[in-house]
Amino acid sequence: MDPSDNMVAHIAKFEELVLRMQQLNVKPDVSSIMVKLLDTLPEEYDSLRQAWWARPDEQQTLENLVALLTSNEKRRQYQNRKQDGMALAAAQVTSQVKSDRKDGASGARPK
Repeated sequence: MDPSDNMVAHIAKFEELVLRMQQLNVKPDVSSIMVKLLDTLPEEYDSLRQAWWARPDEQQTLENLVALLTSNEKRRQYQNRKQDGMALAAAQVTSQVKSDRKDGASGARPK
């Protein structure tokens, strides 16, 4: 997976490759397509891979895999935004504490 791609773009590129293969009369079965799609994901998706293979066979469809990958990416993006917000808030508090200490050390009156 290209690090600059989001999951939807990655899946679209992958589907394009499968289509090109089919145009060349190479027709991979759905199971092979799912295996290869999972193999193209970075290490951070290892737990998702394991969870996928633990599902019952009847739930292991390409449509379910695509839905899982896209929803997982949305969840990761939400968590990253949440962490970024928490980090920003922590940085602001730290900055304020340093400012307050500096004001206190210089004899300035706190506001």
